[in-house]
Amino acid sequence: MHSRVLHWIGCILLVVTLSGQSCTPTGPSSVDVQDTTPPTLTVMGPNPATVERGDVYRDYGAVAFDADAGDLTSTIQVTGTVDTSVVGSHTLTYSVSDGVNPPTTATRTVNVVDTTPPVITLTGAALLDLECGGTYEEPGATASGADDNSIVVTGQPENPLATGVYLVRYNVSDAAGNPAEEKTRFVVVHDSTAPVISLIGPASLTIDAGEAFVDPGATASDSCSGDLTDRIVTENEVNPDAPGVYTITYNVVDFSGNAASATRTVTVQAVSSVQWAANYAGPGYRVIVRFSQPVQQAGASLPSSYRTVTTSAQPTAVALSADGLTATLAFEPVGGLSSNEQLQIGVGGQILNWLGNVTPVTTKSIAANSADTQAPGWTLSTKINATKQFTLNFNEVMDKASAENLAHYQNMTDPNNPPLSASLDANGTKVVLTFGSEPVTHVIRVSVGNTIKDINGNPFPQMSF
Repeated sequence: MHSRVLHWIGCILLVVTLSGQSCTPTGPSSVDVQDTTPPTLTVMGPNPATVERGDVYRDYGAVAFDADAGDLTSTIQVTGTVDTSVVGSHTLTYSVSDGVNPPTTATRTVNVVDTTPPVITLTGAALLDLECGGTYEEPGATASGADDNSIVVTGQPENPLATGVYLVRYNVSDAAGNPAEEKTRFVVVHDSTAPVISLIGPASLTIDAGEAFVDPGATASDSCSGDLTDRIVTENEVNPDAPGVYTITYNVVDFSGNAASATRTVTVQAVSSVQWAANYAGPGYRVIVRFSQPVQQAGASLPSSYRTVTTSAQPTAVALSADGLTATLAFEPVGGLSSNEQLQIGVGGQILNWLGNVTPVTTKSIAANSADTQAPGWTLSTKINATKQFTLNFNEVMDKASAENLAHYQNMTDPNNPPLSASLDANGTKVVLTFGSEPVTHVIRVSVGNTIKDINGNPFPQMSF
């Protein structure tokens, strides 16, 4: 027996052949057939899939097959996107249809994750070599994959810098909590700067033989070790009884071994009779007598010790400076001083130096009407009572307006306690400063803001005492 079946959608035609017999169908020869099976859809690759934040996502896709339509992979429709810049879950939807049945769908979950730690990069060198006493300025660092401002820095040295080795640490984590590999910077602080020695008083001193000598001393400071005054070693071979030139050496070494030295020259001069010179100081018919050595108050301050040769006039007043080096002679303007006048000293009273050596009666010309160009000097300051007053003694007659100007004085120790008054005496060589209250110590700066001048306009240099 032979049979054949033909398939097509909609109906089936049956043809039956029997060996040796024949058959005639008595009913319909075709049957309706329905397609009710949708295509299959298979998602390829991992599901859910994982991709690192910032990487490119490449989808594995899907395949589709239908029993009647065959391979439908090329007709698959994909909806949804994967943004790898956004951490989280993303969905892709795959859909396919055979044209008869409802579409077949499938989904894939794609998880965007952040597992990559940030990377710290130091700004500047990883090893810094700095000087003690200086300032450390943090160079900073940057972080890829994290906010630079979130970098945590620890271990920085404090300012001012002290010697030592410091380990500065840099750490950061990104928004996902991934910690970066720690970076470090070494800061080495060394001390290679020598201390500074400051002499108290002038660097060159002159004394007379036999005069007691006390070294004014020096101070020492260091940018790293601080005050080193008590570590100064002094080499002092001054013999005040033997004329000559001597050197005092001050040496100091800081805690790191850096050494410094300074010197002072002391000249011990042989004592002889006092030499002197005189010049006419201008207004008020004043004559300035300058001695080569300090003279004693007795004798040198007597008007009878001086007289002019031409008119035999004696000064009406004599003001001897506190250091005994300058006498200011005041003459009455009656008759005045002639342009070629001469002055004799030691006439009515002996003028002695501090050792008692006599200055003989001598005569010298007054430099009449010559300009006084020598700056005045401050010679002594003393506290004249236990409360509020100090004196300033000058070696020349001072200009009253500038000497009594309060703006020219400054209390460095106690700025809130300035002098309330400044009074120049009748001889013009002494200023009395009066304060509102008595501080424990005084450091007074003179010639502040403007310049105190002598009567000939020569400025007094700014200084403190």
